[in-house]
Amino acid sequence: MFLWIHSLGSFSAWSWAEIGAAVIVAIGCIGEMYWVFKKGPRKEEWSDVQNFEEKKARRERVFALLVAFGVTAEVITLIHSLKESGELNLHVQRLTSTNLVLRSNVVALEMRMQPRAITADQHNAIVHCLLSAPKGRVFLLAGDIDGEAKHYKDQLSAAITAGGFKVEPWPDAANILTIGNPGLEMHCTSTMMDKTIFVPTHGEALRNCFAQNGIPISWRVSAYFSVPTNSVLIVVGPRF
Repeated sequence: MFLWIHSLGSFSAWSWAEIGAAVIVAIGCIGEMYWVFKKGPRKEEWSDVQNFEEKKARRERVFALLVAFGVTAEVITLIHSLKESGELNLHVQRLTSTNLVLRSNVVALEMRMQPRAITADQHNAIVHCLLSAPKGRVFLLAGDIDGEAKHYKDQLSAAITAGGFKVEPWPDAANILTIGNPGLEMHCTSTMMDKTIFVPTHGEALRNCFAQNGIPISWRVSAYFSVPTNSVLIVVGPRF
């Protein structure tokens, strides 16, 4: 009951005017129907019959005027109601569009929050690709000791090892503190002057095999990692 009363406050002035016009039309119609079917006095009572007919005609005119006034008012308020309805539909469409965008953002965020994993199909395809690739030294370093990045690094290590590579742990564990970039990065030997990257053949093969299976690895030059010549260091950063 309280909610019903509270909802009345959301009606606009034009809505109340339309309701009032409808009530006036209803009163006019009921009044007309009443006098149409109301029985008059007997025909023998001629004077009473004449008075009744005059009274009936006056009342019918009054109720007819009420109907005409109410219908006219309804037409006027209908124009504004249609305008309000159109504005409301546009507002609903905007809210629906906003809701879809928010929902897609939530889904994207949920997907980003899921732990990274290499599927069985990806693992098999990467191994198959790496078996025919040139081999070389590979170091792996995760951005945490026992978190999501470390577990993802173990999956990468398993695929690379199965592909015929020897995966070595990065000797300087203190470098974990320098990992701040998300995703996967491959570090190679570089000059300190012009930052030229010397990419080993097996490093390029590793990047290609992973990229072909939906796991991109970006190149990066960093002063924090001194990578031995003809070696690559794959750094597993946080998810984002």
